Amino acid sequence: MSVEVCAEDIESAKIACRAGADRIEVCSALDIGGVTPSLGAVRSTQRIASSHGVHVTVLIRPRSGDFVYSPQEIEIMIDDIKTFKALGIHGVAIGAINGSGRIDTIAMQRMILAAEPLEITFHRAFDFLEQEIKESIDVLADLRVNRILTSGRRASACQGIDMIRSAQELARDIVICAAGGINTLNVQEIGTSFANMNSI
Repeated sequence: MSVEVCAEDIESAKIACRAGADRIEVCSALDIGGVTPSLGAVRSTQRIASSHGVHVTVLIRPRSGDFVYSPQEIEIMIDDIKTFKALGIHGVAIGAINGSGRIDTIAMQRMILAAEPLEITFHRAFDFLEQEIKESIDVLADLRVNRILTSGRRASACQGIDMIRSAQELARDIVICAAGGINTLNVQEIGTSFANMNSI
């Protein structure tokens, strides 16, 4: 099982590295669900993580709120992806939904093209989709997404355990990452619940 830690400051990144995290997702404003971090924050985290052999993923989300983006916001995300890719990061966490509550495949294709050859994580926009789980996973597999972050479409991963297990069974080549409400008090419980899960 591998572990990814969200870090919105340098101290959090240092603690994650010392604790043995496999990946750090750099973000800002976790209190509102997380948005794209600053260039300086990513650069500093990348230096810390590389010295520990820890991979860095960057959250690409221009604002809080829903995941239905305007053409201008999509351009901003593409610019951010290209900027962070130049720093040598390992991946980006992205997600876009259209007005019908389905995966915005056109926006995703554009962002994935800009990110190549980085690893692609579809972030917790997954939990706001109105598509069936299997259809959502199939679409993301066709887009060649590497990971999906999900709380099982519930407030926390602990509450969404059953759906996360179902997603695992349908996952094809995508890694399903339990996310949401995971902390030092419940990480062991979640790890035990998902004995065959390879990422949280």
